[in-house]
Amino acid sequence: QQQQQQTEELYDSLTQHQTTEQLEESPYCAPRVITDIPEFVYHEMPRHVAVALIYDLDRGEGVDGFFLLRQKGGPDSFAITVIMPHGKPMHYALSHTVSGWLLNNNLKMVCAPQGASLLEVLRLLAKRKGAWRMPLRMLVSKKGVCQF
Repeated sequence: QQQQQQTEELYDSLTQHQTTEQLEESPYCAPRVITDIPEFVYHEMPRHVAVALIYDLDRGEGVDGFFLLRQKGGPDSFAITVIMPHGKPMHYALSHTVSGWLLNNNLKMVCAPQGASLLEVLRLLAKRKGAWRMPLRMLVSKKGVCQF
């Protein structure tokens, strides 16, 4: 029950409008040293909070292809949370390395060249065919939902 309450408090803090000062004090705020991360990227959060955000009726609505991108660990590490066909949420690690952008930290799964922007990587993943194509159709951002 305590974990449920903590999850609800974290979820409430993520979905409320906050001033810049409040965000700077938040332990979940993205590091300021990174300047090229798009506004739609969420800061680091637990998986269950990401799932709650994409299933929220005001945001993701739990529909196939709704997704969000969140920071994970270091400055070049992210996670994609996406609702796959049949309504199942999946999480994929995305990291920028000297080899390029890796999916699930697998050197055999270079999904974009080094230096590609996050937006370019997401577009490539949405267009790919085969085993690691993702149904990235609707981006769930802090401001709402938009077609991708």
